[in-house]
Amino acid sequence: MQLFAIIAKVDEMPKSKSDYNKIQSTKGKEIISSFLKAELNSVDVNKYLKIFEDFLVSTRGRIYSEKKDQKRTTLHSVKILKICSQINTELTQRQKIIVLIRILEFIYRDDSITGKEFKFVKTVSDTFNVSEKEFETLTALTYSDGSEMVDKEGHIYYYSKSLDTLSVAKFIIIDGLDSPIHFVNIDSVKTIFFRYRGIDELYINGKYVVRDKVHVLNVGSTLRTEKSTQIFYSDLVSNLSSTEEHQSISFRAINIQHSFKNGNDALKEISIQSAQAKMIGIMGGSGSGKTTLLNILNGKIKPTCGTIEVNGVNLHNKQYLLEGVIGNVSQEDLLIEELSVFENLFFSAKLSMGHLKPDKLAKKTVELLRSIGLYEIRHLMVGAPLAKIISGGQRKRLNIALELIREPSILFIDEP
Repeated sequence: MQLFAIIAKVDEMPKSKSDYNKIQSTKGKEIISSFLKAELNSVDVNKYLKIFEDFLVSTRGRIYSEKKDQKRTTLHSVKILKICSQINTELTQRQKIIVLIRILEFIYRDDSITGKEFKFVKTVSDTFNVSEKEFETLTALTYSDGSEMVDKEGHIYYYSKSLDTLSVAKFIIIDGLDSPIHFVNIDSVKTIFFRYRGIDELYINGKYVVRDKVHVLNVGSTLRTEKSTQIFYSDLVSNLSSTEEHQSISFRAINIQHSFKNGNDALKEISIQSAQAKMIGIMGGSGSGKTTLLNILNGKIKPTCGTIEVNGVNLHNKQYLLEGVIGNVSQEDLLIEELSVFENLFFSAKLSMGHLKPDKLAKKTVELLRSIGLYEIRHLMVGAPLAKIISGGQRKRLNIALELIREPSILFIDEP
């Protein structure tokens, strides 16, 4: 709210200091109100609007001077750096990227941007440690009016007809779209953002969302308009991935059948096939055989009948050829309570990659913690008395990271 207040365009600056408490930004308040209503309940909307209005009066009134524009600019810059420094300590990098996007949207609402506004948002971006490349990507996504496609690496479009003008950016044809959906992948936070400028209603996971706004497409989500077919997160990731840079991975489970020692059937004729960058969910009630199936797929149990193949290699007959390819996250919590978040991951990496020097292991650990949004709590102890600070979701992510640090090509996650 403070950053918005600094950059908001005021209706009209008062001529006397006694009237500074009347400073307003009607358009700014309207934009922020719309943004807050989509994120918060009505009570919190009013609370944060009040923060915006108070800071608008405080900042503009205290440092405004018609004849001292340079002083005003300098004081603004100091204030921006101070606010961004506070944000750096409180938000994850992913959250800071989202803040940056909202600021970009706020500035460009009137379809124009001044030199001062661009300098402001660039200062925020630099203070948030956003790379130049990712800043340009986010700017292109936010400022594009849809009339021209951004033909650069990392951009992908879904549309109902071919986009022959693109040579670098990717496009996927999907039925029913009245306007292209523009996706970008911000690799530093492993997050996909998108924008849709059409007139049809837009739904994420079946829930209606506002059009012509940058949205986050979270892991496992589905996206569609009222007339289009669904876009799955896993398919999008597959299309965004540059398969030329990595060895292709194929996974096949062929006619899997399994019986317990007492002769009772556990699984009957199950076949699964998947390629790289695909996510498959296996759902079922308690006791239906999900864990048994996963343990067969990850090589722990040999099925009574059928085969598991990874790139054509039989998993159960030649398991030594696939060492390190498959990772498995069980339902059990494997965290060591006496260690910090960072130490849990670092020592797990040291056990599996002891050939690497400690500084390289530490760098690898930090990079993974940043990518899964746990970097800011890296020094917190997992166990009592600070365990309450680490949420259940964070513990689960950290358990998954214990396997991700080994960089398996295939990862199985067993959820209760």
